[in-house]
Amino acid sequence: MTWFGLLVHTHVVKSGFECDSYIVSSLIHLYANGKDLVAAKQLFNLCSDRDLVSWNAMIDGYVKRGEMGHARIVFDRMVCRDVISWNTMINGYAIVGKIDEAKRLFDEMPERNLVSWNSMLAGFVKCGNVEDAFGLFSEMPCRDVVSWNSMLACYAQCGKPNEVLALFDQMRAVGVKPTEATVVSLLSACAHLGALDKGYRCLDRTSTDTRPDIDREKNPLDREEKAIGRERNFLASLDRSSTGRAQPVDWFLNQLSQLAITSIG
Repeated sequence: MTWFGLLVHTHVVKSGFECDSYIVSSLIHLYANGKDLVAAKQLFNLCSDRDLVSWNAMIDGYVKRGEMGHARIVFDRMVCRDVISWNTMINGYAIVGKIDEAKRLFDEMPERNLVSWNSMLAGFVKCGNVEDAFGLFSEMPCRDVVSWNSMLACYAQCGKPNEVLALFDQMRAVGVKPTEATVVSLLSACAHLGALDKGYRCLDRTSTDTRPDIDREKNPLDREEKAIGRERNFLASLDRSSTGRAQPVDWFLNQLSQLAITSIG
């Protein structure tokens, strides 16, 4: 048992609340979250009045340890499940790469929320399954920035830069605010397209009011040397922009997308 869990448990017993179902459920969650699954299981088995919190705490504890076999046993024993029970199992299977099991549970869910969809999408992304990922993404009744970034990352890691840029345009069109994860996928896309140097120039332009002459650097070696220098300082520049000394990121994302798309044609 964890020291803190033992201390709290001892106090509960001394106070005469060891039969209170809510407190027992909280203790099970405390032990499971602290990775003391032996103590959590002992208390769970002794509890005659288990509620959803107790069941979900045990499932979550096993999932966090990667013990999906034990998690599934607990899940299958549940008479009543809520969306948290299903989401935890789907996320667990996705994490360990058992995408077929995750999809099977996803299809069996009586009701889904955004977490359900994002967990399943993350599973497809982890496995590099672009077609299924996009199919699921297209079916989503609603999306948040996590959904968009997951799909962008999937395209980026599978070497589909044109799809990254096209999806980014859709993301901006519906008013979803980009994050740092969005920037990473866009940079990857521009690198694949040979437009990364233009991306760096976009960031350089945040300190000037005029657009530089892109054709000015005629020598390929000069362009390469300057691109390397920009690459070394690029992430540091983004970090500085997030501290309040400059605010170029939104403008940069817009210009990066436009320049990269221009380079395709």
